[in-house]
Amino acid sequence: MAWQGMAMALDGKNPPFCLSSRNNLAIVCCIHRYTLSWSRNYGARTARFRSLSLRSEPMSPLKILLIDNYDSYTFNLYQLLAESNGAPPVVIRNDEISWNDLYQRVQNKEFDNVVISPGPGTPAHEADVGLCLPLLRECPNLPILGVCLGHQALGFVHGASVVHAPEPVHGRVFEVSHTGHELLKDVPSGKGNGFEVVRYHSLVVDEATLPADLQAIAWTVPQGSEAPVLMGLAHASRPHFGVQFHPESICSTHGPSLLSNFLDITRRHVAMPPPSGGAPHPPAAVGSATSTGALEECRPSEGAGVEREEPAVAPETQVWWRKLEGVRAKSEALFWGLFGGQADSEAATDTFWLDSAITAEGRPRFSYMGGRGGPLWRRITYELPSPSHAGAGSPGLGGGTLLIEDAAGNVSKHPPDEGFISFLGQQLALHKCRSALDPHPCSSTARVSAPLKAKRRQWDPSLFAVALVSAHVSSSTPDAAFFFADRLLAVDHDTQDVWLVGLARRGNEEHGGLIKEWLEDTEATVRAVLADSAPATKKQKTATGADGALPGSASAGEARGSSQRDGIAQSGGKIKFDAARDEVAYVEDVKQCLEYITEGETYEVCLTNRLKAEARLSPKQLYSTLRRVNPAPYAAWLDLRLPAREGVGSTPSDGERLVVVCSSPERFLRLDSDGWLEAKPIKGTTARALDDPEEDAARAEALRTCVKERAENLMIVDLLRNDMGRVCTVGSVHVPKLMSVESFATVHQLVSTIRGKPDEAVAPTECVRAAFPGGSMTGAPKIRTMDIIEKIEGSARGVYSGSIGYFSVNGTFDLNIVIRSAVLHRGQIMIGAGGAVTILSDPVAEHEEMLLKAERLMTAINAC
Repeated sequence: MAWQGMAMALDGKNPPFCLSSRNNLAIVCCIHRYTLSWSRNYGARTARFRSLSLRSEPMSPLKILLIDNYDSYTFNLYQLLAESNGAPPVVIRNDEISWNDLYQRVQNKEFDNVVISPGPGTPAHEADVGLCLPLLRECPNLPILGVCLGHQALGFVHGASVVHAPEPVHGRVFEVSHTGHELLKDVPSGKGNGFEVVRYHSLVVDEATLPADLQAIAWTVPQGSEAPVLMGLAHASRPHFGVQFHPESICSTHGPSLLSNFLDITRRHVAMPPPSGGAPHPPAAVGSATSTGALEECRPSEGAGVEREEPAVAPETQVWWRKLEGVRAKSEALFWGLFGGQADSEAATDTFWLDSAITAEGRPRFSYMGGRGGPLWRRITYELPSPSHAGAGSPGLGGGTLLIEDAAGNVSKHPPDEGFISFLGQQLALHKCRSALDPHPCSSTARVSAPLKAKRRQWDPSLFAVALVSAHVSSSTPDAAFFFADRLLAVDHDTQDVWLVGLARRGNEEHGGLIKEWLEDTEATVRAVLADSAPATKKQKTATGADGALPGSASAGEARGSSQRDGIAQSGGKIKFDAARDEVAYVEDVKQCLEYITEGETYEVCLTNRLKAEARLSPKQLYSTLRRVNPAPYAAWLDLRLPAREGVGSTPSDGERLVVVCSSPERFLRLDSDGWLEAKPIKGTTARALDDPEEDAARAEALRTCVKERAENLMIVDLLRNDMGRVCTVGSVHVPKLMSVESFATVHQLVSTIRGKPDEAVAPTECVRAAFPGGSMTGAPKIRTMDIIEKIEGSARGVYSGSIGYFSVNGTFDLNIVIRSAVLHRGQIMIGAGGAVTILSDPVAEHEEMLLKAERLMTAINAC
């Protein structure tokens, strides 16, 4: 059982996770639906996500205030500060409370120090820094550390100029030398001494304009003929400091030491008497402030955490299962035989297939499939509020419309008063089941499976896979869609066994009888279908069982120079695709992204284009072709009947059909049964040279060391560390694999793995809320970059760059990033493609990369 969908809109009114009703990406899952939204007040509650089970310190923890400038790395600072301090900081956005309120709290000594985060923009624009400027001006006795934008704000407040850097630098590592200032105590200095930092900035404080009361304390070590760049500041009489680099980055060294030094400075300063003359009067309020009580909400307290959604009554859901051993399962034969035999007709709607079409170490072991089910089955679609009502609510906080249809075709309409995410969390809690399989499951000849026993297992069948579709490709499609799957098949690609899994109401004899009947009938059908299938090949470990040469990799055709395979027509074949923006427009869009980067508005923009063709193809034939030419570990098929716009009381035949075929190689986010959260972003791809082992190895090494590719990957790694740091226990977020080259049939890829342990008080849906939409499809910082994307792209992405996957009733989930995908709707085929634009990007090359990423899909489409 699983569910959840998220819509991502790219507008300035609804921050990162919440997208406007006309611009969204979608996410998919089993069970119900959910559109993730993020309000600007989300930051005020983030302290409640934190775990307080920190290591004990010999000194009492300091009261730290962390001001977030709408950045995507703030919670990396949060994690380091919490580790160093022994207690987490309070986090607020820079416009979350009034200046008068904050000033009074500072005067009341509610905080011992303040850390100002990085962020987009410039301190010359008041809206970019909000509370930070008056704080630096009016609190001379409060220890303050500014990072990146905070560092620039320190210089700006005291009269220094903030200018363009000699070159914009984002995601690159530099050595640093320093004066030995107490902020950098015990930190090495100079070339070759081990002090390396990551830089994310286009602007700098002009050292030549520093006033007498600001001291330069750190610089980059010159590389070649370039001049050193100012990297650190200290005020001569105030405990105010700034660093231009990012000590919180995974590739910065000695970041924890720097922050510990700042805390030590604070402890010494707190013991000093305040300066004579009294405190200055607060100036007029700055900017637009939210309620003055907001700070109270984010103050951490013992045992604080995100409240789990608990069911009103004890869970009544019971899991039934049957394992068919040794059946040499073939996913494709099973799916078309059981759920999609007529997938090219109007009869086979509301089916899903979470398809591990290529398996390998560390990749998904199971595929899940199902269709319209039994008494508990539901299809749920969600629509965001219309633009005219967007201010009245958001998917996460309330607003929009849910349409829920049962297996009999009855449709009901519901307003998600508390938001889509809360609704999803509530429904998962109502059906919560943490039972596990006995290590010796019943044999395939058993008549009926017993309810699960709470013992260790190979696989937990209470993990119901369901497909969620979210696509706002036009005004007639939902922003998110989900199935609550009460019956499904799971295929174990390691053992080629098949699991039949169903849900029923506990104690309901009618439901139990229906499940028993379904188990019997489905087992017979599975055995009949597999008896008619050819033996599986051992030439490659894929779910297709196809014989012959190795198929293309999950990203085949993406890299320049990769060849076409299987004799399939090129993209210039019988079906012509029209791009939403032609080459000239796309190249200009890349140039505009570069201008935004140069001005400090963003570090990286994941720019995409939409390609559309008029064609009525067989969805079944298209997906079969796609998974043959481009098998992928996170592939998916979603076929759903959209409810009629009026919704209530309509029948399945009243709606339209929407099909998504996906061959994604990328995992967005997973929460496993041991409670570990994992992300695996991909940034960096190059073609292999299969006929020349030496050249092949050279290409892999060139990818591993490529400055541009590593910078792209690092930016997303730090972003995902930040997102996971919102909900994970302090100190648990780590990177076991950083920019590792993974080799597939035709490409090498640069892949990183980020893991963390969510706080026990954090519900699974809140983990997704914290990270959606996936940073590898937005860029960083998320909110400002999504504003930029909306302005440049000018149209909704739909399900592309959203997510497909499942939420389980056992508390786990696994979600992909929707790339290498096509949407079929109303006689049209729509695909998305793009790439990450950084300051090192070449506009023409970015357009070529976009086309190459679409090539494999267009090839499969033209083969139908």
